[in-house]
Amino acid sequence: DDAAARAGWEAERKVYEALARNLPDDWTAWHGLRLLEGRRDAEADFVIADPRMGFLVVEVKSGRVTQSDGRWYYGSGRPMERPPLDQAYRAARLLCAAVDREMGRRIEVPFAVAACFPDTDGDVRPTNADLRDAVLLAADLEDPIPALRRAFAARLVPGNAPPSPSWIDVVSDLWGRDFEPKIEPLRRIDRLEEARARLNEAQLAVLRGLSANPRVLVEGAAGTGKTTVARLYAEEVAWSGKRVLFLCFTDPLAHWLDASFAPLRSHGLEIRATTLRRLAHEIAGGGPPPADHAGWMALLDAAVERACREAVGADVLFVDEVQCFGARDLALLERIAGPERPMWAFLDPAQAFWERPPLPEGLARGAVRFALPKQRRAPESLAALARAYADRRADADLARAAEAEGTFGLVVRRATEASAERALADVLHDLDASGVDRRHVAVLSLVGRDASTIVGRPAVANVPAVPADAPSGHEAVVVDTFLRFEGLERPVVVLCEGDHPSAARNYMQRMYMAVTRAAARVVVVAGPALVDRDPILGPVVAERIAAPGSP
Repeated sequence: DDAAARAGWEAERKVYEALARNLPDDWTAWHGLRLLEGRRDAEADFVIADPRMGFLVVEVKSGRVTQSDGRWYYGSGRPMERPPLDQAYRAARLLCAAVDREMGRRIEVPFAVAACFPDTDGDVRPTNADLRDAVLLAADLEDPIPALRRAFAARLVPGNAPPSPSWIDVVSDLWGRDFEPKIEPLRRIDRLEEARARLNEAQLAVLRGLSANPRVLVEGAAGTGKTTVARLYAEEVAWSGKRVLFLCFTDPLAHWLDASFAPLRSHGLEIRATTLRRLAHEIAGGGPPPADHAGWMALLDAAVERACREAVGADVLFVDEVQCFGARDLALLERIAGPERPMWAFLDPAQAFWERPPLPEGLARGAVRFALPKQRRAPESLAALARAYADRRADADLARAAEAEGTFGLVVRRATEASAERALADVLHDLDASGVDRRHVAVLSLVGRDASTIVGRPAVANVPAVPADAPSGHEAVVVDTFLRFEGLERPVVVLCEGDHPSAARNYMQRMYMAVTRAAARVVVVAGPALVDRDPILGPVVAERIAAPGSP
């Protein structure tokens, strides 16, 4: 049932995080491999490779596991159908066969098996010596490496692996091609996070060096971490005792930033985030917000008339996604900033969806310009795909390469609303069933809210859904438009409605902005319209439609 499934995912998350903290540099780990050979199949919760010893398959069980008279029991008291070590052994044998098959000869990589019970305290290890060291309990997860080394030594099945680690490369290749993965190989996202932390700190050091300048324009392409760096530096400025106002273009980004500032406000710091238009609403006197574009334009004009330095209780302004603001927005920003108020503006001209005016002279005059260095915030295959959309370049091989690596997926269905809904249901079901936490998934429509058939619904494909600015957005599947999700990201992003007629305008820009919202994987639900509309995915979509038995 759902409760048992979520308990299982939570147990695997504990193991994941323990390995992410402690895995030796020369070890490699994969999470969630479904192994297939003919009619036989098995799933390995974790596979850990030591180039000197072989590989270890770890079976994870949630709840308080017990053992009695040679049988293993779940916390509910129900006996397990198969002992966890037997399940690990079956998966290990299938993995060995797959490696042999791929390398074209019998390699017989040495392997061992282990079981891990992250929710079990005390000691339920088997009493016989050859199995005792093959079980890891909750206490072992503080640093699981010694226990894993004992498992290697206790259960190692001899083999004749070559001295080179080429078999590890084969496993990685097989993972993307022959296996059905749960999500990225275990360490991929962790390496990206580590790189982000290092580069964020380096970028912050540069911003600190620019702090004597009253105006700084910081330019950074998608993937340079400009929003994260802006947030971190805004917090530093707040800690220095200054009042900080962080202005955004979209409600979801403002909501996320303001929630992240809440702990600082609990310490008495004055820092908040809002959208420029909500600030305009405050300045203009409040009341019901405008219902249409013309109403907002009139409100902005009124706010410009009433705005003055005292209208904003802030010593320093931070403004993100400046490239999105129109002429009236910029006029209000110029009036608020005045000639002297310190302002840090962050922008990416490549992510502008509409034609926008340049910064007014009053904002740009005397500003120091700084370009954030490139930062790898997504797998290179996914970043290359995004660059192709940005460059309006046709290259179907980039999509094929990303799909082979496991960073990209393409689901092709007939051009009917019902089939598109079924395709999305299949994608979400597969992600859910394979252990991807729903809070790691965003479903983004490539059209606006009025045209979309999925945005604004309480559930999509029977999965509870929330907009990007919902208070519960951090713990549920987000379903929203690609424009409202600007500045945010999720590990997995599912893109829909690209074949809608209204998505044809500026289609490549839509795809560029949407693909860059994913930290690890993008899945596109595509219809036949993309054959002509998308020069990158079009050839692949055509191949899938022409294939026998295509849905």
